[in-house]
Amino acid sequence: MHEVQANGRISNAALADRVSLSESACLRRLRRLEQDGFIRGYVGLVDQSLAGFPDNVFVTITLHSQQHSDLAAFEREARNIPEVMECYLMSGDADYLLRVIVADARDYERVHSQHLTCLPGVARVHSSFALRTVTKKRKCPYAPRFSVLTPVACRKRLAPLGYCRYFLETSSKTIRKILMKTFLNRMCLVIAMTVVSHTALANNPVPEYAALESFGCNFQPAKDRNDMVKWAGKWNAAAKDIFSAPYMAMLLDPFLMNPADQQHDIYWVGYSPNFAAQGAVQDDWNAKAGKLADELLKIADCDTHAIWAMTTTRGSGNTTPPATGVLTFQACSMVGDTTMMDLAAADAQMNAFMDNIEQPSPRWRWWPVSGLNSENQMDFFSVSGNLSLQQKGQTMDNFVQNGGLQAQTEIYSDVMDCRAMGTSLFTRVGGNMPQ
Repeated sequence: MHEVQANGRISNAALADRVSLSESACLRRLRRLEQDGFIRGYVGLVDQSLAGFPDNVFVTITLHSQQHSDLAAFEREARNIPEVMECYLMSGDADYLLRVIVADARDYERVHSQHLTCLPGVARVHSSFALRTVTKKRKCPYAPRFSVLTPVACRKRLAPLGYCRYFLETSSKTIRKILMKTFLNRMCLVIAMTVVSHTALANNPVPEYAALESFGCNFQPAKDRNDMVKWAGKWNAAAKDIFSAPYMAMLLDPFLMNPADQQHDIYWVGYSPNFAAQGAVQDDWNAKAGKLADELLKIADCDTHAIWAMTTTRGSGNTTPPATGVLTFQACSMVGDTTMMDLAAADAQMNAFMDNIEQPSPRWRWWPVSGLNSENQMDFFSVSGNLSLQQKGQTMDNFVQNGGLQAQTEIYSDVMDCRAMGTSLFTRVGGNMPQ
């Protein structure tokens, strides 16, 4: 809404780029705002002074009577005066406040004598000329109201799930969504998502999620991937002595990419079974791995560090990832007032379709928890895995030839919107995971 208010003639392509959405999702949301009355129309703004009306006069009017019929008669006639740009029914001493535009004092004398004093029921008119305009805003701010479920409401509504969660409340369902801007709120969303998914689909109340951390790294001068792999070997040899909790790591090499989305030479992704284990590993690293950390800094500058909650939307049947493989990323946003149950139901439909066409690729969602750019607009990464680029190509062919694109659009178009990101080649480098 802010972008459209600033430039009502902005193209859909430009607007989609500004708000980090696909063009189809952007157009769908814009039409929804129009249908629900948030956007009432598009107009051209005329310069008041150049049009011959440089002066603003603020006029308060008091009526003889405040009967409903008297107020209605006044308002009906006030709307017909061309120079009256705004008219407000007021509390306080006066009944109405008007903003009148005129060419000068003589022009206002005409409006005053021919129009304002002739309005029905007028008892008193008081006029004030504006000396200059200090500010005149045309963009309506959006100020959502935040609330949290009380313990009583939590027990009543979410006791079967075992968790409470925060909501972003607004006056319209079209822009309601679960708040995802802080660590706690993102975690509540992920937990609710996993619990809803399993209670709806598998009748299992235990949420299944894992904790990930990612580092984006750029090689130091004269250093490359081979140096990183050698260092990872040293890290793996020391992992069992350093870490007190399970942890597994892999290197991600960008393969299909663009500079805007993947700005690093290589990525380190660490897997922990839960956030307690992740925290323990991070404490161990800070306390015990000073020498290894110094060696890494000579090889690569890892200037980004984020943590994620990973949920599985389509499993592979394997508890341990292969030694090498391919990960394909999409940046996704939930559409409109989509609920976790809506997302879980769509996943069930998609999994049934993929079972029918014998599509093997597992899929996950990476929900950002902390460490991302504050301008990030996505709700999660959708990640699919393959053993090789050849298998990736084969699954893509199988998906397209069996109507997968159409099925995907029909199932997810009203639930989430995704845009293609990059594809990375991963190499598992070891860790401290139990066999």
